[in-house]
Amino acid sequence: MPTGIPEPLHGALQKLEMELEFPFVPGELETWTNSVRETLKQAAIHIRARFENDHSGEFAQIEAEDLELESRVADLRQRDRAILDRLAELERRVETFLLKATHVEPDEARAASEREELVQEGLDLVISVRRQEVTARTWLSEALERDNAPGD
Repeated sequence: MPTGIPEPLHGALQKLEMELEFPFVPGELETWTNSVRETLKQAAIHIRARFENDHSGEFAQIEAEDLELESRVADLRQRDRAILDRLAELERRVETFLLKATHVEPDEARAASEREELVQEGLDLVISVRRQEVTARTWLSEALERDNAPGD
């Protein structure tokens, strides 16, 4: 896999990104919001599974292989928590926005800026998850390579 991000997380992030970037069609605010909500729910399952389960084992392996990377692992753990917090906040905001979306039609323009904020927050989350995955993979590889390097 060229991205270094395991499936199905990679696919879930792609679907969320596509859903968020899909051009908004006037008159479809509630439909758009429901689609984003469902896609976010699926992505959240994979993000949480990866961050709450898989990362703990990977981070422990990094520390076991190279104690010098302990501060890097602490940073990775902190970023995992921050990303999970942002995910929970985005889920909450999408649910709140869905309630609003059902009441703003036909004047959807009143919700345009808030919709754009949700889109940006969602895209920022996707980028953060991808970056965290690549960073975690890099430090795991580094720990394993340092341990097996000639002269160690």
